[in-house]
Amino acid sequence: MIVCPSCQAEYEEATTRYCGRCGSDMRREPRGPGVEAVDPLLGRVVDGRYRVLGKIGQGGMGSVYKVEHLAMGKIAAMKVLHPALTVDPELGRRFRREAEAVSRLSSPNTVQVFDFGESQGFMYLVMELVRGEDLGAILRREGPLPFDRARRIAIQVCEALSEAHEAGVIHRDLKPENLLLSRGRDGRDLVKVLDFGLAKLRDSEELTTVTARGALVGTPFYMSPEQIRGEDLDARSDLYSLGALLYRLLTGDHPHTGTTPVAVLTQHLTEELVPPSKRRPELRIDRAADLLVMRAMAKSREDRFPSADAFRQALLDAPHASTPGLADAPSPHGAERRDTTGAAQLKREDIDNYESGLKRRRWLGFIALPLLFAIGGGGFAILRYTSAPKPADVESEPNNSAAEANLIGSGRTLRAHIGKCLSPQESDRDYYHFTVEHAPEVLHVQLTGIPTMDLKVEIFDGLGHKIAEDDDAGVGEGETIPNVRLDHAGEYYVAVREVWVSGRPATEDDQNWYTLTARWQPLGANQESEPDDAPSQALPISVGDPVTGYLGRAGDVDYFYPSGSIGGQLGGFVSGIEGVDLRIVVLPFGSTAGPPGKLPDGARVFDAGGPGAPETFTHVPWTPGAPGPIIVVERKDPPRAADAAGRRALIGVEVPYSLTVKLE
Repeated sequence: MIVCPSCQAEYEEATTRYCGRCGSDMRREPRGPGVEAVDPLLGRVVDGRYRVLGKIGQGGMGSVYKVEHLAMGKIAAMKVLHPALTVDPELGRRFRREAEAVSRLSSPNTVQVFDFGESQGFMYLVMELVRGEDLGAILRREGPLPFDRARRIAIQVCEALSEAHEAGVIHRDLKPENLLLSRGRDGRDLVKVLDFGLAKLRDSEELTTVTARGALVGTPFYMSPEQIRGEDLDARSDLYSLGALLYRLLTGDHPHTGTTPVAVLTQHLTEELVPPSKRRPELRIDRAADLLVMRAMAKSREDRFPSADAFRQALLDAPHASTPGLADAPSPHGAERRDTTGAAQLKREDIDNYESGLKRRRWLGFIALPLLFAIGGGGFAILRYTSAPKPADVESEPNNSAAEANLIGSGRTLRAHIGKCLSPQESDRDYYHFTVEHAPEVLHVQLTGIPTMDLKVEIFDGLGHKIAEDDDAGVGEGETIPNVRLDHAGEYYVAVREVWVSGRPATEDDQNWYTLTARWQPLGANQESEPDDAPSQALPISVGDPVTGYLGRAGDVDYFYPSGSIGGQLGGFVSGIEGVDLRIVVLPFGSTAGPPGKLPDGARVFDAGGPGAPETFTHVPWTPGAPGPIIVVERKDPPRAADAAGRRALIGVEVPYSLTVKLE
């Protein structure tokens, strides 16, 4: 049984490579011991200031890295936001507004944000590096917490919320995974609240609803009723989430549960809350805890605590309280903490002092610059031009990581070797990089082969996400990626290496050259681009306007739908590719791809021609005003055995087809 890593669809062993439901590549390339996935951000310098030292973690909002401020040599954490959250210009402006507001928060119980910006196509936040563990991991390990400890945690969260709410910042996504706990000098929990304001980037009508696949963007176990309804939020929404979090701390259970996100959300809206002491009577939860949680989680916000300060005071005033005030808690800023490498951790005052120094130097530069031009004439401009990096025509080692990548130019051919192995199981790996100024663009990559090796080419975006790869050919053959879409401006990487095979030593060849040619250009209006391998990735096609596409790998399928809402009887045709057998499948709108070999209900197949012949489809109904059907162009590749030399090249990957849809 093969399970798709993206959507968990199950298939019989070796029946398919690409998931019919989501289009993901399910083939698992065997790896030797010690071979790990490569993150192109590692080792890079972001915005000229922060060197990326290692990856700390990854979540729905993005990835977190450990970084070093180059000028000060101090350590911090950097959250790199997922491109989907910032691809729209309005979302980018919203990010800057939220980041600026969050950077002003200074509560000891808030993870401090020192810096933020945009670099190479992605947006980032620089934060203090907290030595601790998220509360979710603690709950999974320890189970329910005693009331006194849970209360101390909630009190500190209230401290963070109080300052944020006064500044007009609503968290919107309070949950155990957004609370970091470390130990103070006296052994008590020191709480830091993470990700203030970031949830607002995804808080839109389409992102706070349940998707067609039943996945919710957000955390349904802690969402307030008004957040579920899509209403304007105020501070009391965070207090509801904190009440739900306190419920989880006391009982180990979520206040509302269900088999689907919809069931959980519905219970938040309609079901009466079971008090913690009744949910887990064996834990002997204090009645005072029941009262606190029930008020915080009142369905009407008017019945909840009016503010974080009021909730905090109620926690302190609860019977048998032994919680000291915040003034008695140990301060995280009492001494300069140091990283395990010996480098001190970055603090807000470090950034303030550094920025003040930059302003002084800029002022001096403003005065001195006219004098330099008067003395040097155009020499400065000439020096700048001659020192700018130029695209390589011949590989320059070392280029085994993204941080050492060689610069390549669009349409320029580069020569290189797969030289000395990195380990007995891992071949030499060559990285190249280029920058896209304006998106979207389409990338074409052509790699020639080496007689002694089976090569693979991979494409990564600036955040380390693999967006395309090709390994269809065998030993000695080249690889082609004809039309991958680059959706974001910024840095991209091309990696070339030998295919790793478990149990077989890596090889090297410093005698034979391979060549790499990468070309990127603006995406045309009538140009197919990958990924478009699933119904959810279907591309629009205008009726009467031909679209040019490629079937660039074995078993490739391209999905399209007619744009607009014209309606009528549709027909059309796809031109042939010499030596390649094509077929057209028409699916009703809203179809999802089924298991390999089984078409969804209502599908129609047009497959009259053989290899090299065009295919035609006719009499496809399109109801006026309704979305059009989905038109699928498929490549029918028979199993290909390697020849005596081990070659198994795929034909036609660089030959375009033309698809035309018309009204009959």
